[in-house]
Amino acid sequence: MPKRSECYSQAWIPHGTSYGVLVGELELLGRGFVWRAAIVLVARALTMRFTPIRSSRAVHPGRAVLAHTAPLPILSLMDEDIMVGTQRLGAAVTIATFLRRHRFDLVCVLVLFVFCGSLRAIYQSESVTDTPIRADAGSYVFAAANLRFHGAYSTDRPGPEAPVSRTDIAPGYPLFLTPFVEQTDTGWTIRINHVRRVQILMDCLVAVLTFALARLALPLGWALLAGGLTCMSPHLIVFSDYLLTESLFTFLMMAGVWVLALAWRRPGAWLLFAGIFLLGLAAEVRLVALAVPLFFAPLFLFRGEAGGWTDRRVRVLAVTALVAGVLAVQMLHATFERVAVTNSGALREVPVEHSQVKSPLEYLDVTIRPPKWYVEGKSHVFPLNRDPEWRDRTTSGFAAEPHAYLRWNLYGRLIAIWNFDNVFAGDVYIYPMVRKGFEENVVLGAIHSLMRFLHWPLFGLALAGVVLLVAQSRRRGGPRMEMWGLWPSALGFVYFLAVLTVLAWLPRYSIPARPFSYIMAAACLAALVKWLRKDRKLTPQHGPSEARG
Repeated sequence: MPKRSECYSQAWIPHGTSYGVLVGELELLGRGFVWRAAIVLVARALTMRFTPIRSSRAVHPGRAVLAHTAPLPILSLMDEDIMVGTQRLGAAVTIATFLRRHRFDLVCVLVLFVFCGSLRAIYQSESVTDTPIRADAGSYVFAAANLRFHGAYSTDRPGPEAPVSRTDIAPGYPLFLTPFVEQTDTGWTIRINHVRRVQILMDCLVAVLTFALARLALPLGWALLAGGLTCMSPHLIVFSDYLLTESLFTFLMMAGVWVLALAWRRPGAWLLFAGIFLLGLAAEVRLVALAVPLFFAPLFLFRGEAGGWTDRRVRVLAVTALVAGVLAVQMLHATFERVAVTNSGALREVPVEHSQVKSPLEYLDVTIRPPKWYVEGKSHVFPLNRDPEWRDRTTSGFAAEPHAYLRWNLYGRLIAIWNFDNVFAGDVYIYPMVRKGFEENVVLGAIHSLMRFLHWPLFGLALAGVVLLVAQSRRRGGPRMEMWGLWPSALGFVYFLAVLTVLAWLPRYSIPARPFSYIMAAACLAALVKWLRKDRKLTPQHGPSEARG
Protein backbone atom coordinates (compact mmCIF):
# COMPACT_ATOMS: atom_id res chain seq x y z
CA MET A 1 0.00 0.00 0.00
CA PRO A 2 1.26 3.54 -0.65
CA LYS A 3 2.49 5.78 2.08
CA ARG A 4 0.51 8.80 3.25
CA SER A 5 2.80 11.15 1.31
CA GLU A 6 2.22 9.18 -1.89
CA CYS A 7 -1.57 9.55 -1.87
CA TYR A 8 -2.96 11.83 -4.56
CA SER A 9 -6.36 12.80 -5.89
CA GLN A 10 -7.66 11.78 -9.29
CA ALA A 11 -11.20 10.83 -10.22
CA TRP A 12 -11.00 8.15 -12.92
CA ILE A 13 -7.74 7.62 -14.77
CA PRO A 14 -7.44 5.16 -17.65
CA HIS A 15 -3.72 4.52 -18.11
CA GLY A 16 -3.22 1.96 -20.81
CA THR A 17 -4.50 -1.25 -19.25
CA SER A 18 -4.48 0.33 -15.77
CA TYR A 19 -7.56 1.71 -14.02
CA GLY A 20 -8.18 3.87 -10.94
CA VAL A 21 -10.89 3.99 -8.30
CA LEU A 22 -11.75 6.89 -6.02
CA VAL A 23 -12.32 4.84 -2.89
CA GLY A 24 -13.34 7.64 -0.55
CA GLU A 25 -16.33 8.76 -2.68
CA LEU A 26 -17.96 5.34 -3.13
CA GLU A 27 -20.36 5.85 -0.23
CA LEU A 28 -22.13 8.57 -2.20
CA LEU A 29 -22.91 6.25 -5.10
CA GLY A 30 -25.50 3.99 -3.48
CA ARG A 31 -25.51 1.12 -1.01
CA GLY A 32 -25.62 -1.70 -3.57
CA PHE A 33 -22.83 -0.20 -5.61
CA VAL A 34 -20.63 0.23 -2.53
CA TRP A 35 -20.87 -3.47 -1.65
CA ARG A 36 -20.06 -4.55 -5.20
CA ALA A 37 -17.15 -2.13 -5.42
CA ALA A 38 -15.82 -3.31 -2.06
CA ILE A 39 -15.74 -6.91 -3.30
CA VAL A 40 -13.87 -5.81 -6.42
CA LEU A 41 -11.29 -3.87 -4.42
CA VAL A 42 -10.67 -6.72 -2.00
CA ALA A 43 -10.28 -9.20 -4.84
CA ARG A 44 -7.88 -6.95 -6.71
CA ALA A 45 -5.88 -6.27 -3.54
CA LEU A 46 -5.36 -10.00 -3.03
CA THR A 47 -4.48 -10.89 -6.61
CA MET A 48 -2.52 -8.01 -8.13
CA ARG A 49 0.04 -5.34 -7.43
CA PHE A 50 -1.14 -1.71 -6.86
CA THR A 51 0.81 1.42 -7.77
CA PRO A 52 -0.14 4.99 -6.88
CA ILE A 53 -1.35 7.34 -9.62
CA ARG A 54 0.02 10.79 -8.95
CA SER A 55 -1.71 14.10 -9.57
CA SER A 56 -1.11 17.64 -8.43
CA ARG A 57 -3.12 17.63 -5.20
CA ALA A 58 -2.56 15.51 -2.07
CA VAL A 59 -5.52 14.24 -0.07
CA HIS A 60 -6.28 11.94 2.82
CA PRO A 61 -5.08 8.37 2.28
CA GLY A 62 -8.66 7.15 2.62
CA ARG A 63 -9.29 8.84 -0.73
CA ALA A 64 -6.17 7.54 -2.44
CA VAL A 65 -6.32 6.54 -6.05
CA LEU A 66 -4.85 3.14 -6.72
CA ALA A 67 -4.16 1.53 -10.04
CA HIS A 68 -3.50 -2.03 -10.96
CA THR A 69 -1.49 -3.36 -13.82
CA ALA A 70 -3.43 -6.54 -14.61
CA PRO A 71 -7.21 -6.31 -14.13
CA LEU A 72 -9.22 -9.47 -13.58
CA PRO A 73 -11.28 -10.27 -16.68
CA ILE A 74 -14.28 -11.38 -14.63
CA LEU A 75 -14.42 -7.99 -12.89
CA SER A 76 -13.95 -5.76 -15.93
CA LEU A 77 -17.67 -4.92 -16.07
CA MET A 78 -17.27 -2.93 -12.86
CA ASP A 79 -15.08 -0.35 -14.63
CA GLU A 80 -18.00 1.18 -16.54
CA ASP A 81 -20.15 1.34 -13.39
CA ILE A 82 -17.41 3.14 -11.50
CA MET A 83 -16.89 5.64 -14.33
CA VAL A 84 -20.61 6.48 -14.55
CA GLY A 85 -20.82 6.82 -10.79
CA THR A 86 -17.85 9.16 -10.69
CA GLN A 87 -19.36 11.35 -13.41
CA ARG A 88 -22.61 11.56 -11.46
CA LEU A 89 -20.64 12.49 -8.36
CA GLY A 90 -18.90 15.33 -10.23
CA ALA A 91 -22.23 16.69 -11.46
CA ALA A 92 -23.66 16.51 -7.94
CA VAL A 93 -20.68 18.43 -6.54
CA THR A 94 -21.07 21.10 -9.24
CA ILE A 95 -24.77 21.53 -8.49
CA ALA A 96 -24.10 21.67 -4.75
CA THR A 97 -21.45 24.35 -5.26
CA PHE A 98 -23.82 26.42 -7.39
CA LEU A 99 -26.63 26.14 -4.84
CA ARG A 100 -24.32 27.11 -1.98
CA ARG A 101 -22.90 30.10 -3.86
CA HIS A 102 -26.28 31.44 -4.97
CA ARG A 103 -28.41 30.34 -2.03
CA PHE A 104 -29.61 33.86 -1.18
CA ASP A 105 -30.54 34.58 -4.79
CA LEU A 106 -32.47 31.33 -4.99
CA VAL A 107 -34.34 32.16 -1.78
CA CYS A 108 -35.28 35.56 -3.25
CA VAL A 109 -36.48 33.88 -6.45
CA LEU A 110 -38.68 31.51 -4.46
CA VAL A 111 -40.08 34.35 -2.32
CA LEU A 112 -40.88 36.48 -5.38
CA PHE A 113 -42.52 33.57 -7.18
CA VAL A 114 -44.78 32.69 -4.25
CA PHE A 115 -45.57 36.33 -3.40
CA CYS A 116 -46.44 37.22 -6.99
CA GLY A 117 -48.59 34.14 -7.51
CA SER A 118 -50.43 34.64 -4.21
CA LEU A 119 -51.39 38.24 -4.98
CA ARG A 120 -52.76 37.34 -8.40
CA ALA A 121 -54.61 34.28 -7.14
CA ILE A 122 -56.27 36.38 -4.41
CA TYR A 123 -57.20 39.08 -6.93
CA GLN A 124 -58.78 36.61 -9.32
CA SER A 125 -60.77 34.98 -6.55
CA GLU A 126 -62.11 38.37 -5.41
CA SER A 127 -62.82 39.90 -8.85
CA VAL A 128 -65.60 39.42 -11.38
CA THR A 129 -65.40 40.98 -14.84
CA ASP A 130 -68.57 42.08 -16.59
CA THR A 131 -68.57 40.03 -19.82
CA PRO A 132 -64.87 39.09 -20.01
CA ILE A 133 -65.06 38.12 -23.71
CA ARG A 134 -65.61 41.53 -25.24
CA ALA A 135 -63.83 44.12 -27.43
CA ASP A 136 -60.19 43.10 -27.98
CA ALA A 137 -60.54 40.00 -25.80
CA GLY A 138 -63.46 38.85 -27.96
CA SER A 139 -61.39 39.29 -31.12
CA TYR A 140 -58.56 37.18 -29.69
CA VAL A 141 -60.92 34.42 -28.57
CA PHE A 142 -62.76 34.34 -31.92
CA ALA A 143 -59.44 34.16 -33.76
CA ALA A 144 -58.33 31.27 -31.53
CA ALA A 145 -61.59 29.39 -32.15
CA ASN A 146 -61.31 29.85 -35.92
CA LEU A 147 -57.75 28.55 -35.78
CA ARG A 148 -58.82 25.55 -33.73
CA PHE A 149 -61.82 24.48 -35.79
CA HIS A 150 -61.08 25.79 -39.30
CA GLY A 151 -57.35 26.51 -39.42
CA ALA A 152 -58.20 30.02 -40.58
CA TYR A 153 -57.08 33.25 -38.96
CA SER A 154 -60.01 35.60 -38.61
CA THR A 155 -61.62 37.69 -35.88
CA ASP A 156 -65.13 36.91 -37.14
CA ARG A 157 -67.46 34.96 -34.87
CA PRO A 158 -66.84 31.24 -35.51
CA GLY A 159 -69.46 29.44 -37.59
CA PRO A 160 -69.89 26.15 -39.44
CA GLU A 161 -67.79 27.37 -42.38
CA ALA A 162 -64.26 28.67 -42.48
CA PRO A 163 -64.10 32.47 -42.48
CA VAL A 164 -61.93 34.58 -44.74
CA SER A 165 -58.49 35.04 -43.19
CA ARG A 166 -56.83 38.36 -42.48
CA THR A 167 -53.15 38.82 -41.79
CA ASP A 168 -52.98 42.43 -40.62
CA ILE A 169 -53.17 41.59 -36.90
CA ALA A 170 -50.51 39.91 -34.76
CA PRO A 171 -51.26 36.16 -34.36
CA GLY A 172 -49.27 35.49 -31.19
CA TYR A 173 -51.96 35.75 -28.52
CA PRO A 174 -54.69 33.89 -30.50
CA LEU A 175 -52.19 31.06 -31.05
CA PHE A 176 -51.56 31.03 -27.29
CA LEU A 177 -55.33 30.76 -26.63
CA THR A 178 -55.95 28.01 -29.20
CA PRO A 179 -55.19 25.01 -26.90
CA PHE A 180 -57.76 26.30 -24.39
CA VAL A 181 -60.62 26.31 -26.92
CA GLU A 182 -62.73 23.14 -26.95
CA GLN A 183 -65.83 21.77 -28.64
CA THR A 184 -69.05 21.34 -26.64
CA ASP A 185 -72.48 19.86 -27.32
CA THR A 186 -73.93 23.31 -27.93
CA GLY A 187 -70.98 24.81 -29.80
CA TRP A 188 -67.61 25.76 -28.35
CA THR A 189 -66.12 27.37 -25.27
CA ILE A 190 -62.80 28.56 -23.91
CA ARG A 191 -61.47 27.52 -20.51
CA ILE A 192 -60.97 31.00 -19.11
CA ASN A 193 -59.80 29.88 -15.68
CA HIS A 194 -57.08 27.73 -17.24
CA VAL A 195 -55.87 30.72 -19.26
CA ARG A 196 -55.81 32.86 -16.14
CA ARG A 197 -53.75 30.30 -14.23
CA VAL A 198 -51.18 30.14 -17.01
CA GLN A 199 -51.04 33.94 -17.05
CA ILE A 200 -50.41 33.91 -13.29
CA LEU A 201 -47.47 31.58 -13.93
CA MET A 202 -46.11 33.92 -16.61
CA ASP A 203 -46.47 36.91 -14.28
CA CYS A 204 -44.50 35.05 -11.61
CA LEU A 205 -41.76 34.40 -14.15
CA VAL A 206 -41.81 38.09 -15.11
CA ALA A 207 -41.12 39.01 -11.47
CA VAL A 208 -38.26 36.49 -11.35
CA LEU A 209 -36.84 37.76 -14.66
CA THR A 210 -37.01 41.33 -13.36
CA PHE A 211 -34.99 40.28 -10.33
CA ALA A 212 -32.51 38.36 -12.49
CA LEU A 213 -32.08 41.28 -14.91
CA ALA A 214 -31.55 43.72 -12.05
CA ARG A 215 -29.15 41.30 -10.36
CA LEU A 216 -26.76 41.64 -13.29
CA ALA A 217 -25.94 45.15 -12.08
CA LEU A 218 -27.41 45.72 -8.60
CA PRO A 219 -26.82 44.23 -5.16
CA LEU A 220 -29.22 41.62 -3.86
CA GLY A 221 -31.43 43.98 -1.85
CA TRP A 222 -32.02 46.49 -4.65
CA ALA A 223 -32.70 43.73 -7.17
CA LEU A 224 -35.22 42.25 -4.73
CA LEU A 225 -36.87 45.68 -4.50
CA ALA A 226 -37.32 45.79 -8.29
CA GLY A 227 -38.79 42.29 -8.30
CA GLY A 228 -41.09 43.12 -5.38
CA LEU A 229 -42.44 46.23 -7.10
CA THR A 230 -43.17 44.11 -10.16
CA CYS A 231 -45.12 41.69 -7.98
CA MET A 232 -47.16 44.51 -6.45
CA SER A 233 -47.87 46.50 -9.62
CA PRO A 234 -51.69 46.83 -9.75
CA HIS A 235 -51.60 47.09 -13.54
CA LEU A 236 -49.75 43.80 -13.92
CA ILE A 237 -52.00 42.15 -11.32
CA VAL A 238 -55.13 43.21 -13.21
CA PHE A 239 -53.95 42.00 -16.59
CA SER A 240 -53.48 38.45 -15.38
CA ASP A 241 -57.29 38.32 -15.13
CA TYR A 242 -58.06 39.61 -18.64
CA LEU A 243 -57.78 37.72 -21.92
CA LEU A 244 -55.47 40.39 -23.29
CA THR A 245 -51.94 40.37 -24.65
CA GLU A 246 -50.07 42.06 -21.80
CA SER A 247 -49.16 38.98 -19.72
CA LEU A 248 -47.79 36.93 -22.63
CA PHE A 249 -46.10 39.91 -24.25
CA THR A 250 -44.38 41.07 -21.05
CA PHE A 251 -43.10 37.55 -20.33
CA LEU A 252 -41.62 37.05 -23.81
CA MET A 253 -40.12 40.52 -23.85
CA MET A 254 -38.49 40.24 -20.41
CA ALA A 255 -37.17 36.76 -21.23
CA GLY A 256 -35.70 38.02 -24.51
CA VAL A 257 -34.04 41.06 -22.93
CA TRP A 258 -32.61 38.96 -20.09
CA VAL A 259 -31.11 36.43 -22.53
CA LEU A 260 -29.72 39.30 -24.63
CA ALA A 261 -28.14 40.78 -21.50
CA LEU A 262 -26.47 37.44 -20.77
CA ALA A 263 -25.24 37.24 -24.36
CA TRP A 264 -23.82 40.74 -24.12
CA ARG A 265 -21.91 40.10 -20.91
CA ARG A 266 -20.65 36.67 -22.00
CA PRO A 267 -20.46 36.55 -25.81
CA GLY A 268 -22.30 33.57 -27.22
CA ALA A 269 -24.01 33.16 -30.58
CA TRP A 270 -26.66 30.77 -29.30
CA LEU A 271 -27.64 33.07 -26.45
CA LEU A 272 -27.84 35.98 -28.87
CA PHE A 273 -29.97 33.95 -31.28
CA ALA A 274 -32.29 32.84 -28.46
CA GLY A 275 -32.73 36.41 -27.19
CA ILE A 276 -33.58 37.81 -30.62
CA PHE A 277 -35.90 34.87 -31.27
CA LEU A 278 -37.83 35.54 -28.04
CA LEU A 279 -38.11 39.25 -28.88
CA GLY A 280 -39.35 38.28 -32.33
CA LEU A 281 -42.04 36.12 -30.74
CA ALA A 282 -42.97 39.08 -28.53
CA ALA A 283 -43.42 41.17 -31.68
CA GLU A 284 -45.82 38.50 -32.95
CA VAL A 285 -47.94 39.19 -29.86
CA ARG A 286 -47.79 42.99 -30.04
CA LEU A 287 -46.32 44.83 -32.99
CA VAL A 288 -44.98 47.60 -30.74
CA ALA A 289 -41.93 45.38 -30.13
CA LEU A 290 -41.16 45.05 -33.83
CA ALA A 291 -38.14 47.37 -33.67
CA VAL A 292 -36.73 46.13 -30.35
CA PRO A 293 -34.01 43.97 -32.00
CA LEU A 294 -32.81 46.96 -34.02
CA PHE A 295 -32.88 49.12 -30.89
CA PHE A 296 -30.70 46.65 -28.97
CA ALA A 297 -28.31 45.85 -31.83
CA PRO A 298 -25.93 48.82 -31.17
CA LEU A 299 -25.43 47.47 -27.65
CA PHE A 300 -23.10 44.84 -29.07
CA LEU A 301 -20.79 47.47 -30.55
CA PHE A 302 -19.54 48.16 -27.04
CA ARG A 303 -17.68 45.88 -24.71
CA GLY A 304 -19.44 43.45 -22.44
CA GLU A 305 -18.18 41.98 -19.19
CA ALA A 306 -15.66 39.73 -20.90
CA GLY A 307 -14.77 42.29 -23.57
CA GLY A 308 -15.38 39.63 -26.22
CA TRP A 309 -17.60 41.75 -28.43
CA THR A 310 -14.71 44.05 -29.36
CA ASP A 311 -13.24 41.36 -31.59
CA ARG A 312 -14.22 41.83 -35.24
CA ARG A 313 -14.82 38.13 -35.80
CA VAL A 314 -17.15 37.95 -32.82
CA ARG A 315 -19.03 41.01 -34.07
CA VAL A 316 -19.61 39.31 -37.39
CA LEU A 317 -20.89 36.30 -35.48
CA ALA A 318 -23.18 38.58 -33.48
CA VAL A 319 -24.66 40.13 -36.62
CA THR A 320 -25.17 36.66 -38.08
CA ALA A 321 -26.97 35.48 -34.95
CA LEU A 322 -29.15 38.61 -34.91
CA VAL A 323 -30.16 38.16 -38.54
CA ALA A 324 -30.75 34.43 -38.05
CA GLY A 325 -33.07 35.05 -35.09
CA VAL A 326 -35.13 37.61 -37.00
CA LEU A 327 -35.31 35.38 -40.08
CA ALA A 328 -36.42 32.39 -37.99
CA VAL A 329 -39.39 34.33 -36.63
CA GLN A 330 -40.23 35.72 -40.06
CA MET A 331 -40.19 32.23 -41.56
CA LEU A 332 -42.60 31.03 -38.89
CA HIS A 333 -44.85 34.02 -39.53
CA ALA A 334 -44.82 33.46 -43.31
CA THR A 335 -45.61 29.78 -42.82
CA PHE A 336 -48.51 30.65 -40.54
CA GLU A 337 -49.95 33.12 -43.05
CA ARG A 338 -49.65 30.63 -45.90
CA VAL A 339 -51.34 27.82 -43.96
CA ALA A 340 -54.12 30.07 -42.65
CA VAL A 341 -54.89 31.47 -46.08
CA THR A 342 -54.79 28.01 -47.66
CA ASN A 343 -57.21 26.59 -45.11
CA SER A 344 -59.69 29.44 -45.50
CA GLY A 345 -59.45 29.49 -49.26
CA ALA A 346 -59.28 33.27 -49.52
CA LEU A 347 -57.50 36.28 -48.12
CA ARG A 348 -59.38 39.31 -46.97
CA GLU A 349 -58.07 42.53 -48.38
CA VAL A 350 -56.07 44.32 -45.71
CA PRO A 351 -57.68 47.63 -44.71
CA VAL A 352 -55.86 50.66 -46.03
CA GLU A 353 -55.38 52.19 -42.59
CA HIS A 354 -53.49 49.07 -41.47
CA SER A 355 -51.27 48.67 -44.53
CA GLN A 356 -50.51 52.18 -45.70
CA VAL A 357 -47.15 53.35 -44.39
CA LYS A 358 -47.06 57.04 -43.54
CA SER A 359 -44.06 59.24 -44.04
CA PRO A 360 -42.07 60.37 -40.98
CA LEU A 361 -43.34 63.92 -41.51
CA GLU A 362 -46.94 62.74 -41.25
CA TYR A 363 -46.19 60.90 -38.00
CA LEU A 364 -44.36 63.95 -36.68
CA ASP A 365 -47.25 66.26 -37.55
CA VAL A 366 -49.75 64.01 -35.78
CA THR A 367 -47.48 63.63 -32.74
CA ILE A 368 -46.77 67.32 -32.26
CA ARG A 369 -50.43 68.34 -32.32
CA PRO A 370 -52.02 67.95 -28.87
CA PRO A 371 -55.44 66.29 -28.62
CA LYS A 372 -58.58 68.38 -28.35
CA TRP A 373 -59.28 67.47 -24.73
CA TYR A 374 -55.78 68.63 -23.76
CA VAL A 375 -56.22 72.00 -25.47
CA GLU A 376 -59.57 72.41 -23.72
CA GLY A 377 -57.76 72.39 -20.38
CA LYS A 378 -58.71 68.92 -19.17
CA SER A 379 -55.09 68.25 -18.22
CA HIS A 380 -54.14 64.57 -18.43
CA VAL A 381 -57.50 63.14 -17.35
CA PHE A 382 -59.36 61.68 -20.28
CA PRO A 383 -62.72 63.44 -20.56
CA LEU A 384 -65.20 60.58 -20.82
CA ASN A 385 -64.99 56.82 -20.74
CA ARG A 386 -65.20 55.36 -24.24
CA ASP A 387 -65.05 58.80 -25.82
CA PRO A 388 -64.75 58.14 -29.58
CA GLU A 389 -62.96 61.47 -30.06
CA TRP A 390 -60.20 61.04 -27.48
CA ARG A 391 -57.60 60.54 -30.23
CA ASP A 392 -58.70 63.55 -32.30
CA ARG A 393 -56.02 66.23 -32.58
CA THR A 394 -56.57 69.94 -32.44
CA THR A 395 -56.93 71.78 -35.72
CA SER A 396 -55.46 74.96 -34.24
CA GLY A 397 -51.90 75.85 -35.11
CA PHE A 398 -49.00 76.69 -32.83
CA ALA A 399 -49.68 80.42 -33.12
CA ALA A 400 -53.21 79.96 -31.76
CA GLU A 401 -52.30 77.59 -28.87
CA PRO A 402 -48.58 78.03 -28.08
CA HIS A 403 -48.84 77.05 -24.40
CA ALA A 404 -50.75 73.84 -25.16
CA TYR A 405 -48.22 72.86 -27.84
CA LEU A 406 -45.26 73.50 -25.56
CA ARG A 407 -46.73 71.68 -22.55
CA TRP A 408 -47.81 68.72 -24.68
CA ASN A 409 -44.44 68.24 -26.36
CA LEU A 410 -42.25 68.96 -23.33
CA TYR A 411 -43.93 66.70 -20.80
CA GLY A 412 -47.61 66.19 -21.61
CA ARG A 413 -47.22 63.06 -23.70
CA LEU A 414 -44.98 61.38 -21.13
CA ILE A 415 -47.52 62.00 -18.38
CA ALA A 416 -50.34 60.78 -20.62
CA ILE A 417 -48.46 57.57 -21.42
CA TRP A 418 -47.53 56.88 -17.80
CA ASN A 419 -50.87 57.90 -16.31
CA PHE A 420 -51.91 55.62 -13.43
CA ASP A 421 -55.55 55.43 -14.54
CA ASN A 422 -56.30 53.59 -17.75
CA VAL A 423 -58.70 54.94 -20.35
CA PHE A 424 -62.35 53.85 -20.53
CA ALA A 425 -63.11 51.90 -17.31
CA GLY A 426 -61.02 54.15 -15.04
CA ASP A 427 -58.47 53.26 -12.36
CA VAL A 428 -56.30 50.29 -13.39
CA TYR A 429 -59.18 48.35 -14.97
CA ILE A 430 -59.76 47.88 -18.69
CA TYR A 431 -63.28 46.43 -18.72
CA PRO A 432 -66.23 47.19 -16.39
CA MET A 433 -66.08 45.15 -13.20
CA VAL A 434 -68.89 43.54 -11.21
CA ARG A 435 -66.52 43.07 -8.27
CA LYS A 436 -63.17 44.81 -7.92
CA GLY A 437 -60.51 42.81 -6.13
CA PHE A 438 -58.69 45.89 -4.86
CA GLU A 439 -61.86 46.98 -3.08
CA GLU A 440 -62.87 43.55 -1.81
CA ASN A 441 -59.58 42.54 -0.18
CA VAL A 442 -57.80 44.59 2.49
CA VAL A 443 -54.28 43.50 1.53
CA LEU A 444 -54.85 44.20 -2.15
CA GLY A 445 -56.40 47.55 -1.28
CA ALA A 446 -53.35 48.53 0.77
CA ILE A 447 -51.01 47.52 -2.07
CA HIS A 448 -53.12 49.51 -4.55
CA SER A 449 -52.97 52.63 -2.37
CA LEU A 450 -49.22 52.26 -1.83
CA MET A 451 -48.45 51.82 -5.52
CA ARG A 452 -50.68 54.76 -6.48
CA PHE A 453 -48.76 56.91 -3.99
CA LEU A 454 -45.38 55.70 -5.32
CA HIS A 455 -46.38 55.85 -8.99
CA TRP A 456 -44.96 59.24 -9.95
CA PRO A 457 -41.93 59.15 -7.60
CA LEU A 458 -40.91 55.81 -9.11
CA PHE A 459 -41.34 57.20 -12.62
CA GLY A 460 -39.17 60.20 -11.76
CA LEU A 461 -36.51 57.94 -10.24
CA ALA A 462 -36.53 55.76 -13.36
CA LEU A 463 -35.96 58.78 -15.61
CA ALA A 464 -33.22 60.01 -13.28
CA GLY A 465 -31.64 56.55 -13.36
CA VAL A 466 -31.36 56.69 -17.16
CA VAL A 467 -29.81 60.17 -16.98
CA LEU A 468 -27.28 59.04 -14.34
CA LEU A 469 -26.36 55.99 -16.40
CA VAL A 470 -25.71 58.10 -19.49
CA ALA A 471 -23.72 60.63 -17.45
CA GLN A 472 -21.52 57.94 -15.89
CA SER A 473 -20.96 56.32 -19.28
CA ARG A 474 -19.48 59.56 -20.61
CA ARG A 475 -16.82 59.66 -17.92
CA ARG A 476 -13.24 58.99 -18.93
CA GLY A 477 -12.57 55.29 -18.70
CA GLY A 478 -16.27 54.42 -18.72
CA PRO A 479 -18.39 53.30 -15.79
CA ARG A 480 -17.68 50.33 -13.64
CA MET A 481 -18.67 46.99 -15.12
CA GLU A 482 -21.76 46.47 -12.97
CA MET A 483 -23.19 49.72 -14.34
CA TRP A 484 -23.01 48.31 -17.85
CA GLY A 485 -25.50 45.68 -16.75
CA LEU A 486 -28.15 48.41 -16.48
CA TRP A 487 -28.07 49.25 -20.17
CA PRO A 488 -30.52 46.52 -21.30
CA SER A 489 -33.11 47.74 -18.77
CA ALA A 490 -32.49 51.38 -19.66
CA LEU A 491 -32.84 50.68 -23.38
CA GLY A 492 -36.07 48.75 -22.83
CA PHE A 493 -37.52 51.59 -20.76
CA VAL A 494 -36.47 54.31 -23.22
CA TYR A 495 -37.69 52.27 -26.20
CA PHE A 496 -41.25 52.13 -24.94
CA LEU A 497 -41.30 55.81 -24.06
CA ALA A 498 -39.87 56.80 -27.45
CA VAL A 499 -42.14 54.58 -29.54
CA LEU A 500 -45.35 55.20 -27.63
CA THR A 501 -44.95 58.97 -27.59
CA VAL A 502 -44.96 58.81 -31.40
CA LEU A 503 -47.41 56.01 -32.16
CA ALA A 504 -49.95 55.72 -29.33
CA TRP A 505 -49.92 57.48 -25.95
CA LEU A 506 -52.48 55.16 -24.37
CA PRO A 507 -51.57 54.32 -20.74
CA ARG A 508 -52.40 50.64 -21.23
CA TYR A 509 -49.64 50.24 -23.81
CA SER A 510 -46.93 51.35 -21.36
CA ILE A 511 -47.73 48.66 -18.77
CA PRO A 512 -45.23 46.06 -20.13
CA ALA A 513 -42.46 48.62 -19.53
CA ARG A 514 -43.14 48.77 -15.77
CA PRO A 515 -40.51 46.12 -14.87
CA PHE A 516 -37.84 48.15 -16.70
CA SER A 517 -38.89 51.29 -14.86
CA TYR A 518 -38.70 49.52 -11.49
CA ILE A 519 -35.15 48.34 -12.23
CA MET A 520 -34.03 51.84 -13.18
CA ALA A 521 -35.78 53.33 -10.12
CA ALA A 522 -34.02 50.81 -7.86
CA ALA A 523 -30.69 51.65 -9.53
CA CYS A 524 -31.24 55.36 -8.95
CA LEU A 525 -32.10 54.76 -5.30
CA ALA A 526 -29.00 52.59 -4.89
CA ALA A 527 -26.81 55.32 -6.38
CA LEU A 528 -28.44 57.94 -4.14
CA VAL A 529 -27.92 55.89 -0.97
CA LYS A 530 -24.32 55.19 -1.95
CA TRP A 531 -23.68 58.87 -2.55
CA LEU A 532 -25.20 59.84 0.82
CA ARG A 533 -23.06 57.29 2.65
CA LYS A 534 -19.95 58.48 0.87
CA ASP A 535 -20.77 62.10 1.62
CA ARG A 536 -21.30 61.29 5.29
CA LYS A 537 -17.88 59.61 5.49
CA LEU A 538 -16.21 62.63 3.89
CA THR A 539 -17.94 65.10 6.23
CA PRO A 540 -15.54 66.03 9.12
CA GLN A 541 -16.77 65.06 12.55
CA HIS A 542 -16.28 67.91 15.09
CA GLY A 543 -15.85 67.17 18.76
CA PRO A 544 -17.78 68.92 21.59
CA SER A 545 -15.02 71.44 22.26
CA GLU A 546 -14.75 72.34 18.57
CA ALA A 547 -18.51 72.69 18.32
CA ARG A 548 -18.60 75.09 21.30
CA GLY A 549 -15.72 77.10 19.98
